[in-house]
Amino acid sequence: FLGRKKDGEFLFQYKVAVTNTADTTVQLVGRHWVIKNSDGSVEATVPRGSPGVVGQKPVLHPGQSFEYASGTTLKTPTGSIAGSFQMVRIDNGRTGDGFDARVEKFLCDADATVGAAPNDF
Repeated sequence: FLGRKKDGEFLFQYKVAVTNTADTTVQLVGRHWVIKNSDGSVEATVPRGSPGVVGQKPVLHPGQSFEYASGTTLKTPTGSIAGSFQMVRIDNGRTGDGFDARVEKFLCDADATVGAAPNDF
């Protein structure tokens, strides 16, 4: 939790790590998010297939990870984010089958200490 904006909305920052646990190279090509307030109302959506993350489409070799930070606002002091990353397999430099890597719901909570993000955030 980062604080409140002048309009009363709650401002959150989050960090996501994507790790390739497969034995083939993959590329993150898209994302889908549903961001909800604590009352269940949808605050925002990022449509499935929206390109990459933070302006990037990282290629991950087996065992590699990619981390990024982003943020959102909510009308309520708690809420959640869930969705998926659209991935494609890369074999010998050629794009193969696509698949969705599901991102389980994670919480945004204003009761967390303001500015409590890790130093490397």
